[in-house]
Amino acid sequence: MSGLSWIVFASFFLLCYTPITSSSSLYKNTSRHLCVQGDRFALLQLKADLNLQNAWVEENDCCGWEGVRCNLLTGHVIQLAASPRPFPFPVTGVGRTISPNSSLFLLRHLEFLDLSSNNIDSSLPSNISALSHLRYLDISFNSIYGEIPIEIGQLSRLTSLDLSNNIDLTMPDLDEIVRNMTLLRELHLSDVSINSSFSDSLSNLSSLVSLDFSCCFLKGNLPVYIGNLPRLQYLDLFENTLSANFTTFHWSSPLKTLVLSHCDFTGSLTYLFDPTHSLEYLSLDGNSFYGPIPPWVFNISSYIDLSNNKFGGGLPLSVDQNRISGLTELRFSGNSLSGELPSWLYASTSLTDVDISGNQFSGQIHEFASDSLQTIDFSYNDFSGKVDLSSFTNRRNLGRLFLSNSGLSVVATTKNDDNLNSCSLGVVELSSCNISIFPEVLRSCNALGNLDLSMNSLGGEIPHWLREMTNLFSLNLSSNHLVGNLGNVPHSVSTLDIRSNMFRGEIPDFGNNMDYFDASNNQLGGEIRSRTIILQHDISCPS
Repeated sequence: MSGLSWIVFASFFLLCYTPITSSSSLYKNTSRHLCVQGDRFALLQLKADLNLQNAWVEENDCCGWEGVRCNLLTGHVIQLAASPRPFPFPVTGVGRTISPNSSLFLLRHLEFLDLSSNNIDSSLPSNISALSHLRYLDISFNSIYGEIPIEIGQLSRLTSLDLSNNIDLTMPDLDEIVRNMTLLRELHLSDVSINSSFSDSLSNLSSLVSLDFSCCFLKGNLPVYIGNLPRLQYLDLFENTLSANFTTFHWSSPLKTLVLSHCDFTGSLTYLFDPTHSLEYLSLDGNSFYGPIPPWVFNISSYIDLSNNKFGGGLPLSVDQNRISGLTELRFSGNSLSGELPSWLYASTSLTDVDISGNQFSGQIHEFASDSLQTIDFSYNDFSGKVDLSSFTNRRNLGRLFLSNSGLSVVATTKNDDNLNSCSLGVVELSSCNISIFPEVLRSCNALGNLDLSMNSLGGEIPHWLREMTNLFSLNLSSNHLVGNLGNVPHSVSTLDIRSNMFRGEIPDFGNNMDYFDASNNQLGGEIRSRTIILQHDISCPS
């Protein structure tokens, strides 16, 4: 599953299906019925085989054990939720195995089985089909390998199947496996190698709500029926090799989340959705879509990522503010967009991340209304005019600022003093921003870890206050006019680029912390410490 959609999927999944994973009194009936002894012994054997971390006490009724639920009338175990918490971080250590004679297959009345994140390192036995009552099966985030047995297709009662994140698992025949699973609501196969085209049997899954085929080596055409599945709300096809005729493709499904990133798609998306769509999350990163950004995109309510495509033209002058009132992330980097930024973008109060880098936007920029901004990336554009750095350092939530090669001239009219609010910036990249004086306003940024002031007009010595920036690990001051020595470089720095300046004197002892050091085209000399990796081409030593 793609990194960008994981949080959205996790929230969506919890809304769709929240399993019982504790010994809630609602599902115990210890006063009326003890669990069936055969099921109890099977659970204890399974705990030993898989080294489950559940605190099961052998003498107690197994219907009261953590993650276990029993049928109130028969006492048979119908639910086993043995995924470690916190999800989805897997158990480490020696791999566990599920063998064909595992006691798991004695629990014939199971309806719900969750063995995710248990470091299971084996193939999946074909007698998984013996668990014919299963409605929910999750064995994701393990190391299961080999072919998915065709027999799993006999589990016709399944409403949720999650085999994702088993990277050595392959799907021999998608059509054969899903043909009888007509009740499926969730089908998640992320990182499972399907290595074929879409199965026609998927068109019969009229109950399907969530489909994750990310990183599955799918190929061929995106079938039209995908857009017509009547209940589909979540679709993730991240990183496959697909094609589609988007001029005739029209989505009627009630989609809320759509991820088509890195799929080799091309074409115009003008008519893909109606303006009244229900999309909340859209990621189209890394394709070759072209043309103007279609109007329906600006009715998406939460997350928009169109980066690294071939979109052109400008942004609309006006949008429906009610539709985007909850928009948090806007990512348009790596396109050919141009023109000035519209007022609605600055007026949005919900934005947390704005990345429009690598375009041809122009004009002057203005202050954002949102107090929630965490990332601003305006780098590599054609803006003009001056911008005061303090307008960014004063933002309490802003952690990442990228203005390199944006066309803007950055000034810092406010000096640091005791009355200046501490800023939250951790990354500041201001390469080629016409800066002539070291911006002392950054002194208040105690969390600053990455600072790039390269290719400016900085002169004089490195200021003494920089030495106090003890969280700084990456510093780029290359291609300036700096002089003096390196005594004010913090010892916390592990990546240092000071090439093409006028530094003189001895190279300081940076200890064992330095990983990358480029001091070429200066007048530095002295001993190079053995634990320090130096890029020393063109270093001039005193004669």
